[in-house]
Amino acid sequence: MSNIKQKVLIVDDSAMNRALLESMLEDQFEIVERENGAEAVELLREQASEFSVLLLDIQMPVLDGFGVLESMRRNKWIEDLPVIMISSETGSSFIEQAYELGATDYISRPFDEAVVRRRIENTILLSARQRQLTEIVVDQIREKRKSDQMMISILAHSVEFRNGESGQHVIHIRALTRLLLQRLLQRTQQYPLTPEDITLISTASALHDVGKLSIPDEVLNKPGRYTEEEYAVMKQHAAAGAEMIRALPYDPNEPLLKISYEICRWHHERYDGKGYPDGLQGDAIPIAAQVVAMADVYDALTSERCYKKAFSHEQAMEMILGGQCGAFNPLLLDCLEDIGPELKHSLSDPNWAEQDDEQDDAITQQLHKYGLYSTERRLLEQEYTRQRLHFVLDYANDIFCSYMPQDETLTLNTCGAAQLGLRTMIEHPLRDPALLACVEEASLARFLETVRAVYDHTRSDFRCEMTLICGGTPCRFHCDGRAVWVGSEERCVGLIMKLSPAEDRAGDAERARLSRTISNYHKEVYTDPVTGIQNRRYYDDHLRGMTEVDAVAMMDVNEFKHINDTYGHLVGDQVLRKIAEVLQRSVRRSDAVVRFGGDEFVAVFPDIPETKFRDKLQELETAVREAALPDHPALRVSISVGGVYGPGRVSHMIGKADDLMYRAKRGKDDIVITTVVEGGETS
Repeated sequence: MSNIKQKVLIVDDSAMNRALLESMLEDQFEIVERENGAEAVELLREQASEFSVLLLDIQMPVLDGFGVLESMRRNKWIEDLPVIMISSETGSSFIEQAYELGATDYISRPFDEAVVRRRIENTILLSARQRQLTEIVVDQIREKRKSDQMMISILAHSVEFRNGESGQHVIHIRALTRLLLQRLLQRTQQYPLTPEDITLISTASALHDVGKLSIPDEVLNKPGRYTEEEYAVMKQHAAAGAEMIRALPYDPNEPLLKISYEICRWHHERYDGKGYPDGLQGDAIPIAAQVVAMADVYDALTSERCYKKAFSHEQAMEMILGGQCGAFNPLLLDCLEDIGPELKHSLSDPNWAEQDDEQDDAITQQLHKYGLYSTERRLLEQEYTRQRLHFVLDYANDIFCSYMPQDETLTLNTCGAAQLGLRTMIEHPLRDPALLACVEEASLARFLETVRAVYDHTRSDFRCEMTLICGGTPCRFHCDGRAVWVGSEERCVGLIMKLSPAEDRAGDAERARLSRTISNYHKEVYTDPVTGIQNRRYYDDHLRGMTEVDAVAMMDVNEFKHINDTYGHLVGDQVLRKIAEVLQRSVRRSDAVVRFGGDEFVAVFPDIPETKFRDKLQELETAVREAALPDHPALRVSISVGGVYGPGRVSHMIGKADDLMYRAKRGKDDIVITTVVEGGETS
């Protein structure tokens, strides 16, 4: 049995407390001590993986315990290092905040040696078991994903073999789709794609031609040109494939089935509206279908078919970019040009697609783990929800920077740090020689001071300029930021962009453009793309943590699956938009309505009398029931409503409202309301 002791890090500004804990634990653990949070963060940056548990005080100089937890969350150390808070603070607000920031346990002073030992042992054991379970679950998910991909590939290959092809088309489409999506993610913020989305779309792309199973052999494998009648039959495969997906005995809102349906039905649509079967135009065509359409055309051109020889890469690119194969999204045409050299090289390697597919899972996991897969959009979206201030310094070099005044910490993303030759996290920026070698001290000081002004609530926005040394050349950057409210807390979001001499002279026009960019980004992040109202992210960032809210309601569309199955998903989206419109119109300006997910909506009422709340829910239910869809006047929808009247914290009330909503859905009443009172509740 190994004699190596597990390491425990104690962070407390009281030497007496550290000595007391060390005397309790030194015979069982190797003890390392630090006297403030800043020292702890510096140590964890180099040695986080060496410790089994962190004992952390709250009230400390320089950087308190909550600041340490924030830093651990930003750097993902808290995922592997459990934290036990040790403090004489017994107020519920302190304890709740500690748990919300990721603490595993909370021990109050004075210390009981037996309790401290047992809690540490249990925490270490629990952490080890969680890591083991996580590895098991990840392995199971990976195996299930492989099995799912295998079954999809078998079905897709059966289509190709029936079509007299080798089956490589399916593999090529999947690889081409992945390459195009990855490049699209690097190029633009327009489409909110994650690495998981890319994997899902690439997997679903294999089913794009499953509808060909319904096409007669004499048409499917005809070597010559189709007659008009034969072409009309062949075009039916898009709608037929979509119907096959819809007919499966599973929830059509499952992501894989939803994307498969979109790809099957619309991968022959064209950006100018001249495709089939529905003549969709522009971004009315789901991006998954747009990408698969381009991948399908490229591979069809560069592959031999029973009715044609293979074109070269150059010929295929010329035909697609020249519009000979129909109109495509200009952004996707740019992406195709970007990956053109890789595609040309791949045509000489018959196994290129299989090799790429095998590497994809491992690469994606590594990139995801270390945060390197992120483009500007992904960085902004992730950091927006958990940091107070963030910036993109240079779009071309993907340099990302965040500054948190209360921590005196400047954080660069990995790419940005490498570009500037700096560490990823810099404590006390104005005292860091490496940073000052890149940024003029006066500019950096002015920048930091301007940001602090936002936290003093003396202004709601800020503007400043700074100089970075880029490749030995001083470059001017302009910063434009503004404060936004997240619940009861103020945060600030801003962009720093490199100014060309012309842009520098433009001055006010450039600043106005940056300001619009910030506003558009804020709107994009918090707007549901289907209904146009605020989304789940808005709930998580703005509403979830609100306290002393008077009332919360959860609403769910009745028989929504039946609506989708009977009328189709496009009509289902119309229903959701209509309900969102009715709800938004029916609440007060001080209230908030969000699409919580699927066909569920949440309404939050900060200040409303109980009788008014009950009347308001009845008004909402009636307004939805009486609403009509112009294109489907016979279709009527209704909602089930669960309401909780507090006051209370939104995150606590929403669970109860959800239970009441399902009680309403199962019972005879459309609305069930509970009034929460001290010591219990009344219906």
